[in-house]
Amino acid sequence: MIQTTEAIVLTSKNYSESSKIIHLFSKDFGKFSAIAKGATSPKSKFGKLLQPTNYLLITFYQKAQNQLQLITNAEIVENFWNLHTDIQKSAYSFAIIETIYKLFDDYYENKKVFDLIIDCYKKLNVSDKEPIAIFIYFILKILDYSGYDIDFGSSTGLFINAKYYFDISNGCFSENKISNGIEISNDLLGKIFVIKNKIEDYEKTSIKKKELIQLVNLFQRYIKEHTDKNIFWDSLEIVL
Repeated sequence: MIQTTEAIVLTSKNYSESSKIIHLFSKDFGKFSAIAKGATSPKSKFGKLLQPTNYLLITFYQKAQNQLQLITNAEIVENFWNLHTDIQKSAYSFAIIETIYKLFDDYYENKKVFDLIIDCYKKLNVSDKEPIAIFIYFILKILDYSGYDIDFGSSTGLFINAKYYFDISNGCFSENKISNGIEISNDLLGKIFVIKNKIEDYEKTSIKKKELIQLVNLFQRYIKEHTDKNIFWDSLEIVL
């Protein structure tokens, strides 16, 4: 059966003499693997379309889920030029698709997640501010959509102490020290609250490198606790 869907390229590698095997996260079918025959040929109609982070409209011949799908056509839906030319933006755009590739199982269809990726890519592409906040926003929303949302309390009035502790097991913050908890400052807790709930103000939120390292560790441990999946953002090595 011939299918058409919007998709983001997650990974791409050469296969045999002239083909490519790619992983895609699609709007209608979730994540799946596919082969594009002849894609590396100089006269290929695919050209450089099948590169990670590209936002495409693809046509493919749908096979059984345990087989490689066959890509027959692809075209750009929207170009995010700055994600390829700016090192910082490129790192975070790759970290976004790295999250999807490692966190979600094949054929887990979630249109809200797909729309979130596109929304974050659009923000990354046009913003002239530090892109860290957009990545943090993405992770917080992904956790929400996956049923592992982090509880910040009912209001910003919660943040009155100098430091808090993140309860990994229950996904909430406490003013009391927790044996398996992660210490976090009042200031950083307030910042991620604003990023999650007031994304329109993200440009006003400055996250320091040491704060990003702390949050990456928090997210890694929390995801591991609740999904048993290890996510190490190799893409972020250039900015950490």
